[in-house]
Amino acid sequence: MNSELDTTLLSFDECETLKVRQQLLGKIAAVGEWTHRFLDDEITWSGYLHDFYELNHPLTPSNLLNDTQLYQGDEAIKMRSLLERVTINKAMFSDEFKINMPDGRIKWHRTTIHPITDQQGKLLGFYGLLQNTTDRKQEEANNEKRYALFQHIFDRLPSELVVLNNAGQYLYANQSAIQSTLNCGTLFDHQHSESSDQLNKLGNWTVESKRNDAIEDCLQNKKAVTFEEKINDIDGLSKTMLRNLYPLLDQKGEVEFLIGHGVDISARKQSELELQRMAIIAEKTNGIVMVTDPDRKITWVNHSFEQILGYQAGEIIGIDPADFLQGPETSQRTIHDIAESLKASGSFSGEILNYTKDGKQIWLYLNITAVYDDQGKLLNYIAVENDITVIKLAE
Repeated sequence: MNSELDTTLLSFDECETLKVRQQLLGKIAAVGEWTHRFLDDEITWSGYLHDFYELNHPLTPSNLLNDTQLYQGDEAIKMRSLLERVTINKAMFSDEFKINMPDGRIKWHRTTIHPITDQQGKLLGFYGLLQNTTDRKQEEANNEKRYALFQHIFDRLPSELVVLNNAGQYLYANQSAIQSTLNCGTLFDHQHSESSDQLNKLGNWTVESKRNDAIEDCLQNKKAVTFEEKINDIDGLSKTMLRNLYPLLDQKGEVEFLIGHGVDISARKQSELELQRMAIIAEKTNGIVMVTDPDRKITWVNHSFEQILGYQAGEIIGIDPADFLQGPETSQRTIHDIAESLKASGSFSGEILNYTKDGKQIWLYLNITAVYDDQGKLLNYIAVENDITVIKLAE
């Protein structure tokens, strides 16, 4: 049959043209039809079914199942079940199927079967419609792969990540968020799942007053909110979380979802507390005390530093002390030894010749110690320095 559509007025409604129109419609819509009359065991296929099954002659449903390898295992059982349901109930039924092509390709289709009966209700045959769903199933599979990849990444984040609705109810929680809730004694089923039942077990994110305030602030101002939260785990241990709440807006500019991100900053808070305690002690000592960051840029000095060396804190915060304390007669060997010792052991003890702000030489005895967090990350260097100029001159 010619597949070119004749649209001249005299030919458009002829039977042959109607067949061509149905063939074109079937290809565009990816739908094919078939009939099977029991009386003469006659089977007819539309052109699209030949294209889909890639067969040049029509087959009955039983022949498709028995004489080809298109339907295998559970798919063959499911097709036989569909035919049986239509036969017994004399009603329309449909189901989705996967077929295996000889070259290994996979195709999907949804088949709907209608019973053909006489006036007394006797079953005379089947009328079937097949819709090709391969592209949709492939897109679903691709989406599942992408989702699985993101799920894999999110669940391995050391920080908590949650998605909430406007009422603070969980729509998603990664493994860190679930584990945190478990450790706090409010979640007893630790098996991760995205199901609504699992998320319901998490309860409501707004269990603390600060969280309620954060959600209200985020909803009203439509801006990110940051706050600290202290929580206790089931063992009674306290930790501090830094939480960020971000609004996601819809096309109308209204808050559709809230993204919550939480990081455990207990080690940092403990370090800050220790530094505060040390600062109190350091301010009462006559020796020089200086704190630098991992890049050896000054973050804090005590009052004795200002008195002895002549620099005000505001002048030197953020500067490497070597840039202004060392001078022409400072031993390069000592500078090298300090760097190597800190690199090897995180500490150094020894003397060095430095210079005050007004250019006077001053001998200092240094005790430098590195400070690390619980994960071994370098936080600060703390240097305690004593003026030994008088002793050096006496020597």
